[in-house]
Amino acid sequence: MSNPNDDLAYIKGVAEKGRSVPLVGGANFIIWGGVIGTAGLLQYLYGAGMPLPFSPMVMWISALVLGWILSFFSSSRIRHEEGASSFGNQAAGVAWGSCGVFMTVYFFSLLGAMFFYQDSEMPMSFLFATMFPVAFGIYAIAFAVSATVSQEKWMYYVSLFSLLMMPVMIFTIPHNYSMLLAALGTYGAVMVPGWILWRNQRKASG
Repeated sequence: MSNPNDDLAYIKGVAEKGRSVPLVGGANFIIWGGVIGTAGLLQYLYGAGMPLPFSPMVMWISALVLGWILSFFSSSRIRHEEGASSFGNQAAGVAWGSCGVFMTVYFFSLLGAMFFYQDSEMPMSFLFATMFPVAFGIYAIAFAVSATVSQEKWMYYVSLFSLLMMPVMIFTIPHNYSMLLAALGTYGAVMVPGWILWRNQRKASG
């Protein structure tokens, strides 16, 4: 029969070892930050008068599809990275995977509602404008979880930045520059942290 103290010591050792393992999902952050941030930037330029070779709706659907395809191949490689099976990486992966699924379902739910209520007087464009405020709120939660399970304290600042971006996006919804803020905020809250994680991972493995 095992000694409870030995079991606790083992569990503690595993947890401590997991904390020392860097997060390995930086590439996915770069992918999603780049794809969504660029889509937001194109939306802003379109609103400012720049023509697009496709409709904004096609652009957003294509951005989501491209993001999922690229992150699928990226994740298949990440699974083989050293430390990918640690508790911190597993927990952060679930948090961010849930974030991605939620925002995708949210987008297509709004898209379905737009077609279902296209003859009504519901302000569907306003509903779509809630995408980024909701996204930044979700980012704030996911970064807080990632910071806690990985002991990457700097992520708390990114979480706070994301949380502050949420009311900024809500109060600027009526203005075209809201999309520019959304694009820059996405680059800052997702793509830049992704580069930091990727750099730290390379240092740890190299």
